Amino acid sequence: MFDHAVNAGPRVAVRTLQDALGLACDGVAGPLTLAAARAAAPDILIRALAKRRLGLLQRLGSWRSFGRGWRARVARTEGAALAMAAGPAA
Repeated sequence: MFDHAVNAGPRVAVRTLQDALGLACDGVAGPLTLAAARAAAPDILIRALAKRRLGLLQRLGSWRSFGRGWRARVARTEGAALAMAAGPAA
């Protein structure tokens, strides 16, 4: 979420989260959004966010020029988020 908010702005990042959670997308991380995020399965939510983020990027006119790097960035952040969600290695 942080990386997405830095690149696309906080309202876009929150709307992406709300869409992934099946909520109304108003761009405000209020109590309903936060409760739904806490209740979601982290790995499923992380994958859904990455998929939606990539979809947003693919619709940009500059995708042809920067898409390869953006795809790699989304993959790296998704991998790092999944590793954090899994917790410390045993």
